[in-house]
Amino acid sequence: MNQRRAVQIDDRLKRFYLYIKMFSGSSQRTITLVAKTFDVEHKYRKVAIGGTFDPFHRGHRALIDAAFSIGDEVLIGLSSDELAQRMGKSPDRSFEERACDLLEYLESKYRDRIYAIYKLEDPFGPLAQDPSIEALVVSPETEERGSAANAARRSRGLGEVDVVRIDFVLAEDGEPISSRRIRKGEIDKEGRIL
Repeated sequence: MNQRRAVQIDDRLKRFYLYIKMFSGSSQRTITLVAKTFDVEHKYRKVAIGGTFDPFHRGHRALIDAAFSIGDEVLIGLSSDELAQRMGKSPDRSFEERACDLLEYLESKYRDRIYAIYKLEDPFGPLAQDPSIEALVVSPETEERGSAANAARRSRGLGEVDVVRIDFVLAEDGEPISSRRIRKGEIDKEGRIL
């Protein structure tokens, strides 16, 4: 049975609250950002995020912002065109175009921060190999990948990472912003109804 408890991190983190779900029988923790301020002291040295980022939308920016809000260094795994297809996705834009979208956002907002974009040929990339990564930031849609990532790390003799989940970013209609909805013409990249 899952135990749930709200935890306020020490005073240095000001109003930065975490909601922690402990999974019985497992050491894995899922941490949900329920409120955030971006002037906090970073909790982790190195965090990772990943995705296809096509089209690049406000929800993706929130994922990136959350990663930078808790980590000193952010590794961004960007799915190759081939990996995206193997995962059942069909990006409208090439890997290079998607990487340019990411880089444009990163340079506009996080120019003075440490980050790297990795081309993912497998679902985990550096996350399954780099022992210095301490956390993975996910959305509710990708939360289950945290368990798989930790299994891949354990199989290589690495410690588990904390899985930090942010809430969905909602469109004007109160439904989550998603690439699927944007492609269907329901909403734009900012979540406005079309």
